[in-house]
Amino acid sequence: MFRVIHPNRYFFWAIALLIIFGIAVIGAISRFKIDEEIAGQEIIASSSVSHNLTRGWKTYRNEKYGFEFKYPENWEIDKSYVGPLHGNFVAVTSANAQDLTFFVLEISRKDAAENDKGVRDYAIKCSKNPKDDNCAYFEPSQINFTEYVKEWDVNKSFLETAKIDDNCNLTSEYNNIYQCRTISWLQSKAVERYRGICYEGCSTFKDYIFYNDPYQYQVTLRLVNGDDVPMVDVKRLERDDVGVKTLNTIAKTLKLSR
Repeated sequence: MFRVIHPNRYFFWAIALLIIFGIAVIGAISRFKIDEEIAGQEIIASSSVSHNLTRGWKTYRNEKYGFEFKYPENWEIDKSYVGPLHGNFVAVTSANAQDLTFFVLEISRKDAAENDKGVRDYAIKCSKNPKDDNCAYFEPSQINFTEYVKEWDVNKSFLETAKIDDNCNLTSEYNNIYQCRTISWLQSKAVERYRGICYEGCSTFKDYIFYNDPYQYQVTLRLVNGDDVPMVDVKRLERDDVGVKTLNTIAKTLKLSR
């Protein structure tokens, strides 16, 4: 006796499988859209924070040296600022004398390293014989050559091998506070250092030094004018002081176009 299978049964199972498959596909698509929306919201949120901080700011652009940055419209900018060394300078200053200066020197990373080696060798020689006539440029009472060599080594090491969040510290006998660490928001490795030499009427600065051959760039932020402060107070200023926070924001708008 033959068993008869009703054709509707095949139809039922086919429909059931299609429904299950459809539910799975719809679920996957929905999950993808949700993930995409979340990712989009995170990007938008991140962008909106940056945009809000710099809303209404002006842009300074230098085509010759290939960089630009934004700054508050009520801050003064001096495009003819002349610093202690030859090169291209730009200064942005607030009403309370906190300022940011931008210095460009036409020197590659390789050439800078060779120059550093020459200065280091000179310092080593003078540390061994500070009374040498060739060392008369430096008064022995004004510089500790051993610490000077250490500082050059620290700079060279960081420029060549630094990784994000590495840090170093050097405090000389003259209370020259020195701290550096690499930063990730520039296109090439950079050294961030704080410096404040404790003489009467001194200031406290933060420098960013980096290379984009054939140029060396240095961004200097004057955090405190006319006074030197301990590192713990510098960190507090960066957290709480409106002017210092603005300086850091200006620095982080820097873009290289080369």
